[in-house]
This record gives sequence, structure tokens and C-alpha cells, in this order.
Amino acid sequence: MDWFLLLALLTVNGLLIATLVQQDRQRLQLVDVLRRARALVEQIRDAELRKTELVEKQALAEKAIDSGSIGVETVHKAIASITFSILESIPATRATSSVVREVHDASAANSYEAVRKLNREVGKLIKEVVGTPVRPESRDGKIEKKD
Repeated sequence: MDWFLLLALLTVNGLLIATLVQQDRQRLQLVDVLRRARALVEQIRDAELRKTELVEKQALAEKAIDSGSIGVETVHKAIASITFSILESIPATRATSSVVREVHDASAANSYEAVRKLNREVGKLIKEVVGTPVRPESRDGKIEKKD
């Protein structure tokens, strides 16, 4: 009976060792999964940070282009107004320059508005690409503020 007991103890011991080895392998696998999960979380955080930075830079660029185009348009209008006023003060060019002034002013206004509209559309596209919600515009093209 001693041999039988010894054999049983050795078998149980072997099973315990096999179980411990299997548990250790599983623990190592879990540690590896956890390490990879932490690396993925870090990558997601980095991507979110880059996304936030991109959206902030896009908003800054959009604002700069918008205000810059308004400034250029204002200077353009002032210079054109001086030029057309001089031409309109001369009787021989008065009629023609009035017509040309209207065409010029409408064309210039449309051009600057097209630049601002394109700027807004590029901003919307960037926001869509990075997954940032786009605020709706009112009918006149201005961004509606939500309070």
C-alpha cells in the first residue's frame, strides 16, 4: 500500500505542478495582454492629442484667413474708392467709371466672400475628417452661436 500511496502522491504532485505551470503561462499571457492594452491606450491618447492640436490649429488658421481677408478687402475697397472717385471727378470718364466701379465692387466682394466661404468649407472638411462636430450655419453663412 505504501507504493500505491507514494504513486498517488506523485501523481497529485505532478498534477499540481502541471496546473501551476499552466497558471504561470496564463499569468504571463495576461501580463502581455495588459502591456499591449496599455500601449494601445497610450497610442489612443497620443492620437487624441494630435487630433485636438490639429483642430485647434485649423480653427486658428480659419480665423486668421477670415480676418485677414476682411482686412485685405477693406484696404482694397479704400484704394479702389480713391481711384474711382478721381475718375468720377473727371467729366469725360465719369459715366464709364461709375459702371466699372459697380462691376469692380461686386466682383471684389464676391471674390473675398468666395475666399471666406472656401475657408469655412475647408474647416468643416477638416473637422469631419478628425471627427469633430461641425456647428450649423445660419442662412447668411455666419456660424450660429449656441449658448
